[in-house]
Amino acid sequence: ATYAAAAFYKWPTGRQIVDKTSLKLPLVGTLVTKYSIQSFCSNLGVLLKAGIPISRALDITTNTIDNVILREEMKQIRVNVEA
Repeated sequence: ATYAAAAFYKWPTGRQIVDKTSLKLPLVGTLVTKYSIQSFCSNLGVLLKAGIPISRALDITTNTIDNVILREEMKQIRVNVEA
């Protein structure tokens, strides 16, 4: 059962299902979202203080987000900032 769960999570569609489900869970979803945003902002702040341009800093920081669903949302934010 553990092997099957790990294999499912490694499959891209399986990862999306697990990540979307984790965001919808009452307490877990809130914690995952807050942790991801905190980590994103912290990393972004460090890169901006180091003099990295915002578009590049957003690109780098977006790739550090573990949750696939939140990562896609941040990619859309980066596109909007660049526009």
